[in-house]
Amino acid sequence: MNWEELIIKALKGDVDFEKALKEAAEKAPIEIASVLNDFPNNFNEKIQSIEEGSEILYMLYCHDFAFRGEYLYRYPEEKRESILKNSIDAAVDACSIARALGENELEALYLHIAGNSLRKMGKSIDAEHKYVDCMEKYEVLIKSDLKLTNQYVGILNNLGLLYWKIKRYSQAEEIFKKALNHIMPFVEKAPEKYAENFIMLSINLGVLYNETQKYTEAIHYINKAFKKVRLHISKKI
Repeated sequence: MNWEELIIKALKGDVDFEKALKEAAEKAPIEIASVLNDFPNNFNEKIQSIEEGSEILYMLYCHDFAFRGEYLYRYPEEKRESILKNSIDAAVDACSIARALGENELEALYLHIAGNSLRKMGKSIDAEHKYVDCMEKYEVLIKSDLKLTNQYVGILNNLGLLYWKIKRYSQAEEIFKKALNHIMPFVEKAPEKYAENFIMLSINLGVLYNETQKYTEAIHYINKAFKKVRLHISKKI
C-alpha cells in the first residue's frame, strides 16, 4: 500500500489516523514526508513546491478544517461562527477533490460534514441540499458496500432532525421510518454494530410523534427503543 492509499484509508476512518500518517510519511517522497511529519503545521509553505500528490495532501488539510465543525464544543463561543464557516468551505473543497479522484465514499462524507455545519449555522435550505446529495450518494454506495449502513442511516437521521427543526414534520417522520426500515435487518444480525443507531432513531421518531400529539405511535416507538436497550445491555453483561 503506497502513501496515497494510506491517507485515503485514514480519511475514511478505516485505520488509525495518526498511525496512518506516520506510515505514509515513511513511504512518501522526502518533500511529502516533510509535510506529513509536521502536519498540519507550515502546510501552506511546504505544499508550494509539491506537484504530484498535492491534491491528496490538500484534501487531508481540508479534512482537518472540515472536522472542526463536528467538535464545535471545543472552541470558545466567539470563535464558533468562524470555525463553522471554515468547516463549510473546507468540506466543499474536500468534496470536489474526492469527486475528481473518484473517491465516492469520501465525497459523501464531506457532503455530510458540510450539511452539519450549515445546519449549525441555521442555513437550513443549504443544509438540506447537502444532506439530500449525501443521502443519494450513500444509496448508490450501499448497494455494493453494506459496511456503510451506519453512515447511511446517520445522514438520514440528521436529515430527519433538520426537517423536524424547521417543522416539516411529515418529511421528518418519513425519513426516520426510512432509516429504521433500512437498519432493522442489520440489527437482528449484528446488534453490536447497529443497535445504537436503531435505538437513537426509535427515540427520535417516538419524541417526534409525542410533539405532534400522536401519542399511540409515540409510545410504540419509545417502547421499541427501551426493549432494544434492555436486550443490548443484557448481551453485554
